[in-house]
Amino acid sequence: MVRDVGKDIRLNRIFRKSSNRTLIVAMDHGSADGPLKGIERPAETIMKLVKGGADALLTTTGVIRSNHSLMAGDISFIMRISGSGTPVGPEGLQHHVSTITRSVESAIKMGADAVAVTAFIGCPGESAMLQNLNIVAESCEDWGMPLLAEMIPVTENPYSEESVSIAARVGAELGADMIKTYYTGTPETFREVVKKCYVPVVILGGPKTGDEMKMLESIEGSLKAGGRGVAFGRNVWQHPDPVSITRAIGSIIHRRATAEQALRVLHPK
Repeated sequence: MVRDVGKDIRLNRIFRKSSNRTLIVAMDHGSADGPLKGIERPAETIMKLVKGGADALLTTTGVIRSNHSLMAGDISFIMRISGSGTPVGPEGLQHHVSTITRSVESAIKMGADAVAVTAFIGCPGESAMLQNLNIVAESCEDWGMPLLAEMIPVTENPYSEESVSIAARVGAELGADMIKTYYTGTPETFREVVKKCYVPVVILGGPKTGDEMKMLESIEGSLKAGGRGVAFGRNVWQHPDPVSITRAIGSIIHRRATAEQALRVLHPK
């Protein structure tokens, strides 16, 4: 079907053919948190990510509109079409709420290769968010647009194999073409997540960490378990050297380097 062709073409821009994996950099934080350190000037950050070899950028309408000339032909981009509030709003930043903010059609007009929607699993607003995800998935089918579902467990142990497996599988069941979620901490447990989810799974980076080796080991572990890449944000563009950390991460994803080898890419002697 024509729409399946469209999805395939767009997904092939996100997943590198040589490895069938992807290095996505998430730079959509500004829609909730404003000008965080590292993304105050998006154009400068994007140029560093392109230089470092990132495959795709997960970002917002405004960033795409203002910087499309820097991205076109050099990096794929995924447009976020869901969001919540801000820290300065009357209700504060609602971490466990996600509403649809843009249409799939608008993402097509912007030239995006996929759309991203977040759903929190295990919280009071879960059913509404899953309904929104389902509606977006249906629209994506109509337009041949890939859907990245960011499935976030909100449970007593959100990083457990059970919690992450449920979140990932629900996203796949509702029509997502790829899942962004937590790494469970070990290749053995994450392998179960991947095995039970029949669409590609990429891990998110979470809060900024100062432990480079631990971060690189999590990437290596997820890939050994069958993961298909990462969607990291602050641990890339808040790093002192965004270009080198992007290259180091890419060496694990695309060249099957170990975490130790990647650390040497980051800090050559």
